[in-house]
Amino acid sequence: MIPDTPEYFAAIQSIRDALPVQPASKESFFFERPRTELVTITVTRGIFWKREKRIKGIKLLTRMIYWSQDRQEYIIELSGITCDGASVPQIFWSIFPPFGKGEGAEYLLPAIGHDKNCRQGRKGISRMSHKGAAALFKEMMITEGVRRSISVVMPRAVRWFGPRFKAA
Repeated sequence: MIPDTPEYFAAIQSIRDALPVQPASKESFFFERPRTELVTITVTRGIFWKREKRIKGIKLLTRMIYWSQDRQEYIIELSGITCDGASVPQIFWSIFPPFGKGEGAEYLLPAIGHDKNCRQGRKGISRMSHKGAAALFKEMMITEGVRRSISVVMPRAVRWFGPRFKAA
């Protein structure tokens, strides 16, 4: 399914309608833990000269559903969507690899949620601003159990150097 099309939003809404209005939990959590796979994707990069580049990316094999206690809403991403993980400059990959470290790839799911908001923000259809997307990224990192130092540094870097957009 092509992201951010009427069919995409209809599928998201049908999932949202089937979920409880507000879960009994008092904390944020992943309602469904998605499965992912490593793929090669083509992205357009560059500040002054735009060029296409093939890089490693992540593809969602199953949908991702996250309950945000702070925002009181579900963050839903459909299966088949690809993203580039955490958009960390290559010089920092030894400290912050784009797909996290270890078995669970600690900040991969928060990166997927943040990429969704950035993708929609660039199109002018995001329900939150870039500041809200960075705050959600931090909340998701804390929910995933990412070390405090990383869950403070990465959202700040996203807010300072990431894309800027307003809520639609």
